[in-house]
Amino acid sequence: MENSPRQEEKKGRNLAAATLNGTLWSSASFFSGKLMVFISTIILARLLTKDDFGVMSYALVVMSFLDILSDFGIGQAVIYHKEDLDTPDTAFWLGLAISTAMLAITWIAAPLAGQFFNDERAVLATRALALTFPIDALGNIHNMLLRKRFSFGRKFIPEFIKAFCKGGIAIILAVLGFGFWSLVIGQIVGAVAADVAFWWVMPWRPSFHFVGQAARKLLSYGGSLVAVDVFSIVYSNVDYLLIGHFMGAAALGVYTLAFRIPDLVINQMCNVISQVIFPVFVTIQDKIEALRDGFLTSIRYIALLTVPLGLGLALVSEPVVLVLFTDKWIQAIPVLRAIAIYSMLLSLGYSAGIVYKAQGRPNVLSLVEFIRAFITVPALTWVALSIGTIEAVGWAQAAIACAAMALDLFVACRMLNLPMHTIAGALAPAVMSGIAMSLVVWGSLALLRQAAPLTELVVSVACGGVVYLAILWIFQRGLLAHAGKTLRLALVRSQA
Repeated sequence: MENSPRQEEKKGRNLAAATLNGTLWSSASFFSGKLMVFISTIILARLLTKDDFGVMSYALVVMSFLDILSDFGIGQAVIYHKEDLDTPDTAFWLGLAISTAMLAITWIAAPLAGQFFNDERAVLATRALALTFPIDALGNIHNMLLRKRFSFGRKFIPEFIKAFCKGGIAIILAVLGFGFWSLVIGQIVGAVAADVAFWWVMPWRPSFHFVGQAARKLLSYGGSLVAVDVFSIVYSNVDYLLIGHFMGAAALGVYTLAFRIPDLVINQMCNVISQVIFPVFVTIQDKIEALRDGFLTSIRYIALLTVPLGLGLALVSEPVVLVLFTDKWIQAIPVLRAIAIYSMLLSLGYSAGIVYKAQGRPNVLSLVEFIRAFITVPALTWVALSIGTIEAVGWAQAAIACAAMALDLFVACRMLNLPMHTIAGALAPAVMSGIAMSLVVWGSLALLRQAAPLTELVVSVACGGVVYLAILWIFQRGLLAHAGKTLRLALVRSQA
């Protein structure tokens, strides 16, 4: 029996509220954890050297390439496939076996990292961080089952504990003079703490049960996502590889620190939203109208958050660096400006990839990511060799992100039979308000040129925020009212 239009509308509202409720909980756990990371980064930037951050980045770059194989997409496959008794158990043991194999491979291959970066410290750091492969696998399925069941509230504790332990241990060790090892050991301790917390908040326990058919099903879907991740990791980390190889640890340390703030306030925010949207989109994958509406709504609200953040952060990059990290990191200012624009552009096409995966079409995402990697690698290589500055690499990333965003949205529109002008309509409120906000922030900074950096930062951010919200209220009052109504409904659900 088909549902009436009123029932469908009610289900749509409930789905939107469930999505926002999940986003609120995910955001709470994410931002509380990332606040700890951010505070620890500020402290560590004052305690450690550029070189220390660079050595840690060597290992993290290597790990990011190997990490895509440590899970082999099994976690995402658990979310995608219907839950049964066989799937979680099989996924747990399969993931643990793969991650243990990756630990052994990384340990053997680590000397190659030292040769590539011309720094033996990269070997030690990479081998140590490889321990996180099996450690993360112990809590991965617990994490995915919480996401699958929309239990985002319970994810708060593990993610907060992980960030607290990682930052706290790193600061203590940095004070004691451990250098880059403080960052490495903090990462490992944080992973262990997260596992303990996931097993505590999630009552599911793996049994000694492994089903070959379930394993093939998981590997089939997960393997297709690995191809996506390979291309994604290539284009998102080639800048680190090139800077580390051609410019050294100190330059990589500056570039890494400049990436921290845009990554925290923009990129990771999109990751939080995607964790919620993916299981929601999976539930409506066969309802094309609902999927279209969900896609446009996600783009609209992501833009409302990330456009002002990206433009504003680019404008206030100088006082941000001086206030938070001191003039020791002054070289990070122009890089931060470029990466803020890069992150903003990247966020606008973020929902497109979720649509591909939710419809069981990761092959489309693989093709899109391959095209992007095909453009990114030679472009950044040319910039690193011909210009040879971290600022130039940052702006090249921004230009490529603009083209990638256009491609992502175009392909998604074709899959959903949406005209491109609907995307423009979804983005227009955020873009127009963001431009007006940028003019005000720029004017504020010009007037406060002789003021202290903290004064510049506080006044310009306050003025920009007020103007942005005021313009939305004047010209997009209906949009704000709809967002407020959905937010209230989500809050009611979270208290139920």
